[in-house]
Amino acid sequence: MKTTLLYDDMLKFDETIQTMIENSDVLVYADQLVFNINTPASGENAYIYRKCEHSFFQRIEMNLTMENIEKAQAGTGNVKYMIFNAVLPDDVLRAQFYEIVLIVFDPVGEDKQWIGYVYFTIDKKYEALLNKLQLQKKIFLRVDYLINSIRINIENYEKLYYLIDFFSEIVTIKDRFMPYHMTNVANWAMLIANEMNLDYKDQLTLYVAALIHDIGIVYIPEKILSKSTPLSEEEYNLMKQIPEKSYEITKTTLYGMHFFENVPTVIRYHREWFDGSGYPFNKRGTDIPLLSRIVSVADATDAMLSRRAYRDLLSEEFVVKELLKGSGKQFDPEIVNIMIGLIRNKHKNKGKSFVEDTNFIPQTSLNFYYDSFKNQRSYVGNLIMNEKTGKLIIHSGDSFEEFELNRIYKPSISFFALNDFLEYEVKLLGRLNNQILMTGFKYVPTDKYFSLIWELIGILKTPSNRKGNVKIIKVGGDTLVFEVVDQYFKEILISSIDKTALIDFDLEIDHTHNRLSLTGRILRFFNFQNVTVFVFKFTNINSAERDSILRMLFRKQTHDKQVRMKIKKS
Repeated sequence: MKTTLLYDDMLKFDETIQTMIENSDVLVYADQLVFNINTPASGENAYIYRKCEHSFFQRIEMNLTMENIEKAQAGTGNVKYMIFNAVLPDDVLRAQFYEIVLIVFDPVGEDKQWIGYVYFTIDKKYEALLNKLQLQKKIFLRVDYLINSIRINIENYEKLYYLIDFFSEIVTIKDRFMPYHMTNVANWAMLIANEMNLDYKDQLTLYVAALIHDIGIVYIPEKILSKSTPLSEEEYNLMKQIPEKSYEITKTTLYGMHFFENVPTVIRYHREWFDGSGYPFNKRGTDIPLLSRIVSVADATDAMLSRRAYRDLLSEEFVVKELLKGSGKQFDPEIVNIMIGLIRNKHKNKGKSFVEDTNFIPQTSLNFYYDSFKNQRSYVGNLIMNEKTGKLIIHSGDSFEEFELNRIYKPSISFFALNDFLEYEVKLLGRLNNQILMTGFKYVPTDKYFSLIWELIGILKTPSNRKGNVKIIKVGGDTLVFEVVDQYFKEILISSIDKTALIDFDLEIDHTHNRLSLTGRILRFFNFQNVTVFVFKFTNINSAERDSILRMLFRKQTHDKQVRMKIKKS
């Protein structure tokens, strides 16, 4: 789900500006015109209204230098006025047109930064109107009011993703898997919405509701969340408070964001059951809001398909059986059928486009070399995407301000999504405090040959003869990806980067067993909230050993495919 046109689609800024132009003595006669608004949250070009040729927009960027802006005359209030006729591209245009800018400055900012402008050309035959404009100054006040109004609205809605970022950090304290669950539920919900051809507003409401549907979990003790045995009646009653607590929190935090006014309601009813036996109000059937029914199915599906502190992954075959068992009882049958179809096909769409198709990616780890290729660093935060540009908000506790971007080499990010570990090369554009702007997301396959998610236990021996258990999460023909929780062993491994180490592990599938002991190097590491993930590349692996690994991977792939075939027949 993308919000590229979010502001115009939901707040109708274009229509407001068009109305202002039509009611202006001067702007209604503008030959070419641009409204541009920026905010501290979004940066320059947060919102642009254009009625011009591309070359005109390029010329604006050349003309609006700080030197020229300082020469602008005072208008009224926060607006300055300037005629740029001297820089029109040729004599004919200069003879016929005036090229004018009205620049609006921040009314409260100490450094008087500009927050928007109106740049337009107008035929010289309207010179009398321009003189009237400078005398009466009504247009100055209208432009000032309109740009500030739009800016405030944008910042209000930009705040939404910072709230989600904050919620993600809170729930991580309770359950380290919860941020992945938030994003997975939102992504599943959007896939369902696309299949159902929901309109834009419903999709955006659904996306936000799915992201923060369980924020009420902050009221639940951790010992209950991680409990592997059945809950007592008292504990279960506490868990049943989550939808209502989530409703209360979102009702307050989203106050004033009228486009998202239905989000709290969607969250409130997502634990209702289709047969009326759910909670908190025993709603049934279509009395439960459609978006709540979608979140319900997406929530249950990801809860079963994702790792939890108290259990391993459940098979897709098991998940489909559970969905079918709950169809018409817990879940809307139509949505269950759509969900099963998506589970069957989810392996077709991974990796390359995931980042640009997602608005919010929690627990994203940034890795880079600083000054030299012997000095690796890693920071974790939450990634907010806007088209092809991302803003990583660092939450690892350490300041990022000490780093100079021109001394950073080979930056890459990684995260967990839909039970896979994904990695992307990125380009860093800039930073503000602990926020890093990045673009150029290029998907990096984990392995040169072929790799699969495969959870195993391995034993790693470091160059200093230290041994420790590691949790392998992905296996390939020339690499392994593994996790380490122990802080002491993690530091040993980080100090061993690019040095030769030894790893022992077993591959077993369909009663075929293969024990391997391979040398390799740790290439890079990614810090996350509670674990550190290492990428380990085999060295001096012979063709027989690699063939053996690849055969086992193909066996596992065939096994998993057979499981999916069973799902299709069920």
